[in-house]
Amino acid sequence: MKTIKVPFLYLSIFIFTIMTSSSICAQDEKVGFVDYNYVFTSLLETKEAMQELETYGAELQKELKLKQQELETYYTEIMKKAQEGSLTPIEQRSAEEKIQKDQKKLEALAQEFDVMLMEKEQLLVKPIYTKINDGIQNVAEANNYSVIVKSGTVDNQAMVVYGRDDRNITKQVLVELGIE
Repeated sequence: MKTIKVPFLYLSIFIFTIMTSSSICAQDEKVGFVDYNYVFTSLLETKEAMQELETYGAELQKELKLKQQELETYYTEIMKKAQEGSLTPIEQRSAEEKIQKDQKKLEALAQEFDVMLMEKEQLLVKPIYTKINDGIQNVAEANNYSVIVKSGTVDNQAMVVYGRDDRNITKQVLVELGIE
């Protein structure tokens, strides 16, 4: 029986030591939270960036649709000539190869446009994120917060499950960024 009590005693001392040191460290930390997505969507710069991105995406989509229509028109012309019998087998095979080649080009162009749209989005939002992060840092430093975490959800998972209102710095960050 004594062998059971000794490991239990060591385990108890170990747990007590960890809990004591954790609570001492936690007393020195002031933790706040901010609804980052709310701040992001509240900024005029975000609305302008999203409008610019939407316009850019529409331009790319228009160009892609034009290329697709050109391919469809060519395909329709070839099918009509094939049905009329005005194409030789070599001309028909050549036209089919051209259609397949152009279809692959069109698919590659669509992928290229997707990448271009993502790059444009990153270019537009990066300065907004920098502005928000600077605002958060200014509020945190002015109010002696040592840690600020994001609230809201990411992938439908809550990032802050509970936070006292006096630790929510979202409104302060909005004021810092000129939004009242």
